[in-house]
Amino acid sequence: MENVLDPVAPQESEKPKLKILDGVFHSAQKKGIPKLVGPEGFEIELPGSVFQALCQVIYHMLQGNAVSIIPVTKELTTQEAADFLNVSRPFLIKLLEEGKMPFSKVGTHRRIRFSDVLAYKKSQAKVRKRGLAEMTRIAEDEGVYD
Repeated sequence: MENVLDPVAPQESEKPKLKILDGVFHSAQKKGIPKLVGPEGFEIELPGSVFQALCQVIYHMLQGNAVSIIPVTKELTTQEAADFLNVSRPFLIKLLEEGKMPFSKVGTHRRIRFSDVLAYKKSQAKVRKRGLAEMTRIAEDEGVYD
């Protein structure tokens, strides 16, 4: 298996099949969970969690986005976490040293749980959203934004 952080990008030739899968999955949300059929005809109903994960994968691939599946329990290196957050490694280390994200040490190396990186990313998104809302409110109050 490839590195879990390596994204899988949709190929242009796969778009027609992705559209069909999207239709099947949308239909299944109303009519019941789809089944996976093996080469010998063995059938198994997809567990709800697998169904939801596949729905998300199909949605993003239809948008042309590459996807990665990363277990939330995975521990990332500082470089992997920085890459995921789209920040520099020194900036990430500063965040860790300021206590903004928990981490553990393996020897001299820092490791950050992916779930903690996700939590930080979500909290930053909320901060940005509040800031944009405040800027919009100020612009409306000043008559700059209609």
